[in-house]
Amino acid sequence: MTHSATPLEMLREVTQRLDELAIPYLSGGSVAAALHGEPRTSLDIDLVVELELDDIERFAARFAADFYSSAAAMQEAVRDRRSFNLIHLESAWKLDFFVRGDTEFDRVEFRRRSAVSIGDPPFEVVVKSAEDSVLRKLQRFRLGGEVAQLQWRDITGILRQRRGLLDERHLDVWAAVLGVVDLLARARRES
Repeated sequence: MTHSATPLEMLREVTQRLDELAIPYLSGGSVAAALHGEPRTSLDIDLVVELELDDIERFAARFAADFYSSAAAMQEAVRDRRSFNLIHLESAWKLDFFVRGDTEFDRVEFRRRSAVSIGDPPFEVVVKSAEDSVLRKLQRFRLGGEVAQLQWRDITGILRQRRGLLDERHLDVWAAVLGVVDLLARARRES
């Protein structure tokens, strides 16, 4: 991979390594939002992974040649179910890895992921569902003080682009559980 690697090239490289390691993942954040909604000029690489303490050594070894990582940060992230990052040494790309949480929504979200073909040449990547992308972004929008306009744009973009295709019951049930019913209603009105 060269210094000028595109976001999709970086995503392809990293997800291929995760597949080789048999570490389940899903791509969320701006990648999922762009796939399900409206294209974005910036793509951050956010991956949710099912990573255990026993996986860290082989995970770190597979990325060590061309990524900076901290084994201590990985161990802490796995133990506390938080995030860590890898930084590509040549390009300085930062990739955020979120260890899958342990709430019921975290488990449901992970079960509902699916593989899609993207890029040119095409490759397969596992992404968060459109509904769960909306729900997670609504949750983050609320936790962030309801000021992140890019998050809101992603939410309304997905609702607009996927109108008539979404599992509305799933959205309603989980919006209630996550405490974002009012935000979902507002997003539906604005989309």
